[in-house]
Amino acid sequence: MSTKSNNTTSSNTSRRQWRTAGALHGLFGALSNFASLIEYFRHHYKVVVPILPLLEMDILNTSVGGLAKYVHKFIEARDYQGVHLLGNSLGGHGISTH
Repeated sequence: MSTKSNNTTSSNTSRRQWRTAGALHGLFGALSNFASLIEYFRHHYKVVVPILPLLEMDILNTSVGGLAKYVHKFIEARDYQGVHLLGNSLGGHGISTH
């Protein structure tokens, strides 16, 4: 499971407990679709953008439900608590079933 995450390392922010926000791209989306949102939210949240494995999933799991399961496993594997999710297109549909 790959991801992109912002890193804030100043002494004030490294001691603070960060809330996590996840952004899920659409079918043809990319990290660049969220550049302005990441810039805005990175001051208050640890922003993560999981790269959805749309082309790597088997045909039976390449569905909105399969992507929701992938996102759920992603969140559990990183032990994120109370994650705020936002999505665009297919990513938004995945969130609605998560």
